[in-house]
Amino acid sequence: MNAANMDKVWDSLASQVAFGDMGAEGATVEERLAKATKLKTLREERDKTEARCRKGRQFTRKNELFRQMQALEKQIEELEKGGIDK
Repeated sequence: MNAANMDKVWDSLASQVAFGDMGAEGATVEERLAKATKLKTLREERDKTEARCRKGRQFTRKNELFRQMQALEKQIEELEKGGIDK
């Protein structure tokens, strides 16, 4: 077995443990973990922004928070589609 095949076997095994599947074509486990971590962080930030938006009293501040929330949603959607790298 050469090094490239061993890397693929390792990625497949690690993917089974971490994600419960055989792995994504063209993406290493490290890349998938980084993407999952980024998605989790963006979702948490979006949830916090949404809570601040609901609690806000000033109209202009609520609008600003809403725009931030929309931007976070767009980033999440792009990352889920694979459009943003790390």
